[in-house]
Amino acid sequence: MDNKETQREKHFVLVHGACHGAWCWYRVATHLKSSGHKVTALDMDASRIHPKQAQDLNSMVEYVEPLFEFLEGLPEEEKLLSCLVPSSFSLHSRGFDFGILLGEAISSVPNQAKMMEEVAVTKGKYGIVRRVYIVCDQDLIITEGLQRWMAEMNPPDEVKVISGADHMVMFSKPLELHDALKEIAERYCP
Repeated sequence: MDNKETQREKHFVLVHGACHGAWCWYRVATHLKSSGHKVTALDMDASRIHPKQAQDLNSMVEYVEPLFEFLEGLPEEEKLLSCLVPSSFSLHSRGFDFGILLGEAISSVPNQAKMMEEVAVTKGKYGIVRRVYIVCDQDLIITEGLQRWMAEMNPPDEVKVISGADHMVMFSKPLELHDALKEIAERYCP
């Protein structure tokens, strides 16, 4: 669907990993915007321009607080057209190594209070969230085998591979990531 008039604008919410900031998405964000999509890249607590310091964080829940605040402020109709794209560290610690959360999944992301609980990820507990996992086959930090194991332990709707992508796919293969995100959004978001 190259015709922008027949393609519905999606909202991509890009979440950086550890030791980065919203800036790390600049190449992918630029490509998505030029394809007619809305893009929001957020700075997590103690990252880049956020005033909180790392030593002031007590939990991962505090780290991702800006994400929850942003998602809670989205109108429901916009949540249905949104794709949450977390980087490696951003949501791992609470069982959210899902890759990309799609459409109605944004409404299903638990609130901060729920994230404080120790929960098992099951079909009854967030397993209904539509998601796609993108494997970066040249990642030397989270190896391809470990990525595939994580996807196997919490099966997504689809596993995609970006060949030649390293841990920072947004730097190593930005065009390929852009293409994959567009394809995923077209397939899974209304």
